[in-house]
Amino acid sequence: MKRGWFFYGRKERIVHRDKRESLEDHWELLDSRTVYEHSVLRVRKDHYRLHPEGREGDFIALDMRDWVNIIPVTSDREIVLVRQFRHGTRQMSLETPGGVIDSGETPEMAAVRELREETGYVAESVRLLASIYPNPALQQNRGYFVLAERCRKLEATELDPFEDIECIRMTHDQLQQAIRTGILNHGLPLLGLAYYDAAYPGCCTDGRGLLSPAAN
Repeated sequence: MKRGWFFYGRKERIVHRDKRESLEDHWELLDSRTVYEHSVLRVRKDHYRLHPEGREGDFIALDMRDWVNIIPVTSDREIVLVRQFRHGTRQMSLETPGGVIDSGETPEMAAVRELREETGYVAESVRLLASIYPNPALQQNRGYFVLAERCRKLEATELDPFEDIECIRMTHDQLQQAIRTGILNHGLPLLGLAYYDAAYPGCCTDGRGLLSPAAN
């Protein structure tokens, strides 16, 4: 019998299993129904049977549209950020621009649109840095991080009726300090900036990245 292996816990703990055994195959979906629907999400309740024991249970999931987060860099190497009220935390949040991807849009197209609508900035070039699942435990959607380079303020903002946004420009050093002091603490923008760090290592004047801890 052909056998494969996978890591369980720490890498040094190796467990052998038949390749036909898949943890995903242990989960049998018996029923799925929508329990709440809103313009930004759909809440569904899935009923599963877990094999081989046969236990059954309900699991809540959120169906949401894909997101894009933009890292906008101006021609003089400043980062364009937005500050707005977030209803989940009931607090103001400093973050990179972003929003949902509309039907028919690529992440890059959505990045250009969202950047223009939220900040009035237009980029000479955009490129995809990475894509992720923001929270697989509850959500099915993907998040995309797009780098927008050589951005210039060319247009007026086009905010949604319930958007109230302050646009802020920071140098790399200022942004590094905002991250270190917790002023910018939104997880998704921080992850996007980590991908930016990987693309441009040592971008700050201390020779370190945006997310690097301060030298002792």
